[in-house]
Amino acid sequence: MKIREDLIDHDTDGKEIREQYILCGHCNRRYTVIILDEYMRATIAERNATKDLARKTVLLREMKEHLQELKRRYGRD
Repeated sequence: MKIREDLIDHDTDGKEIREQYILCGHCNRRYTVIILDEYMRATIAERNATKDLARKTVLLREMKEHLQELKRRYGRD
């Protein structure tokens, strides 16, 4: 599968908000993998930098919640 990426918006600071997604080869439906805003980029960087498993777990939960909010905001439910 090929992961595609589109610019979908800019935040209030003018930074890009990008969606990474895949397209179904059968029905051509779009499936969002992730939406990257500044919060998500910073959280991913923190998760990759920490060695504390408990902290990684908390960050992953926060990222999932934030992704759901971004999906609702941009109609990607």
